[in-house]
Amino acid sequence: MRSNRTRPVAYKPPESWYRIENRGPSTTEVYLYDEIGLFGVTASDFVADLRKQRGDLDLHINSPGGEVFDAIAIYNALKSHSGQVNVVIDGIAASSASFIAMAGDSVKIARNAQMMIHEAHAICVGNSKDMVECAALLDKCSDNIADIYSQRAGGTVEDWRTRMSSETWFSAEEAVEAGLADEVIGGSRATPKATWDLSLFRHAGRAEAPAPDFQTAETAGSFRDFGNREKARPESGFQSSRNAAPPGQVESLPDSPPDEAGFLVPDFA
Repeated sequence: MRSNRTRPVAYKPPESWYRIENRGPSTTEVYLYDEIGLFGVTASDFVADLRKQRGDLDLHINSPGGEVFDAIAIYNALKSHSGQVNVVIDGIAASSASFIAMAGDSVKIARNAQMMIHEAHAICVGNSKDMVECAALLDKCSDNIADIYSQRAGGTVEDWRTRMSSETWFSAEEAVEAGLADEVIGGSRATPKATWDLSLFRHAGRAEAPAPDFQTAETAGSFRDFGNREKARPESGFQSSRNAAPPGQVESLPDSPPDEAGFLVPDFA
């Protein structure tokens, strides 16, 4: 007697989030094409594979970002790599993926690619003390990330915190003007494809976002000019939110979107 029951289909695991290809005796290509952290690539996996590589790296990025501390670990591992690290942004380097890109000795961005920076986000559950501790951690994380941008592009931590708080999107040309990338290229003809749900961010991509603000309270011109200026903290103007109101006092804050997937720190409970 023949059964009408459908036979189970063998499970096929999804394509790996990244690919490593040896292109010669001295260069390895790495494709970072997934979220950063638990639901994509973890720092432990990435660093374990990176330690096996010798020589120069071509790191291709198409990622919406992810968990802050995993991304920091990946950034530091790339900075410590013995060979040259050449970053190529093929599609998008958003959120924590944008500062991973800053680990490159050179950073190139495809003509139709984009970058996005914003402040750290978290989900906190607990009492008022837990909330204050979470806010302090978020400020430390955002200051640390702003410092990574300033090391490459110049400017102060306060300048970059202001742009991060506004969720700033950059086209390829704008990323170069900002100092986040060195060169616009025509794109690659043999790169994997990946798409992301950008509606989770405040703006769903560069086309939906306002143009980057290239001005600060004290200086004008491109971000590259900041590297030749004295990097003193401004007396007024842009300030980190950690100085906005002492603990226990409620500050009036602008409306913000729901927590975005792409730039998270571990939950407080």
